[in-house]
Amino acid sequence: MSAAFMPRPGRVRKVRRLASPGEVLVSLGDCVQAEDILVRSEEPGEVVALAAAAQLGISPAELSTSLKVSVGQAFRQGQCLGRSRHWFGFVERCVTAPFDGILESVSPVTGQCFLRKPPRSLECPAYLTGQVVETHGATGVTVEGEGCLLHGVLGVGGECIGPLQTLEDEGSIQADHRGQVLAFHQALIARGLFHAVEAGARAVIVPSVDDGELTRFLGDELSLAVTGDETLPMTLILTEGFGKLHMMEKMWHLLSQNQGNVVSCSGATQIRAGAIRPEIVLPLADSSCGGLRGEERLEPGMRLRCLREPWFGQTATLVAFLTEPLRLPTESMVPGVRVRFESGRQADLPLANVERVDGVSFS
Repeated sequence: MSAAFMPRPGRVRKVRRLASPGEVLVSLGDCVQAEDILVRSEEPGEVVALAAAAQLGISPAELSTSLKVSVGQAFRQGQCLGRSRHWFGFVERCVTAPFDGILESVSPVTGQCFLRKPPRSLECPAYLTGQVVETHGATGVTVEGEGCLLHGVLGVGGECIGPLQTLEDEGSIQADHRGQVLAFHQALIARGLFHAVEAGARAVIVPSVDDGELTRFLGDELSLAVTGDETLPMTLILTEGFGKLHMMEKMWHLLSQNQGNVVSCSGATQIRAGAIRPEIVLPLADSSCGGLRGEERLEPGMRLRCLREPWFGQTATLVAFLTEPLRLPTESMVPGVRVRFESGRQADLPLANVERVDGVSFS
């Protein structure tokens, strides 16, 4: 029963690896900074089909004799890959390369040239300042360091690292906030999010955003199943949910204590099986975690946040743990809790569908 799980009090552990084998740049026991690159590899470039015969005005069978580049040969963007002449040599046609790459193959049936783009370099940063405590062959390592792990309700965008700056509202955003992680005490609207993008913020931590304003910012409806792979200019993390909610005071206090420190953020969210929560990793100062530990247990009277529909984002009070397993619509039997919402209504929910809301989250 833990979401803000720490292997030991005050310790955060992260597996840092790439999907494909590469070059591991650190060794077991090495100390690393959050920005350090730990693993590097190259991913083969995308193959793009080019209708060369059609552009040259020749038959597919004639293509190979009209090309100026051999299979396996590299070319530059704008270079003439093939040339043909028409009307007794008075009209010349040329097919040019749309990008730098290599001629992968030529089809005498379709008249297409298959061009491979340059390999893409993949790098995996440490994300966390700490020590390499485990290696995973040629794919990556595990890093462990002092820190305080906070979870949000919903996020979009990938990982980022930057100095933390706490602000009251969008009117406090300045041009000198470029490259920073901005945390806001109050809810923002789309205008404020766009303003943060214009200022060059790497991430925005905000208590809440109206769902319509979030759609306006993203340009499309957000899929609540899995996020984190969006192509966005910055990462966005909601700590409370949708609407016009203020940030919980304990979390705001933790963020304010770490103003100016380099923090790590990830907006990746998955609310189905194998839940993934958006997170903020704060460096652990002497009192930055206020005595909170991920190993603390839920107790009646604690405030909880619901993580699944139909109560997603709502807060409630833990009344009791259910003495019998809770039966789900899928007929699964899981541990459950009884909660009471602010309206006075009570509901029985799976234990995995709630988290604490006092600064360290559980699910």
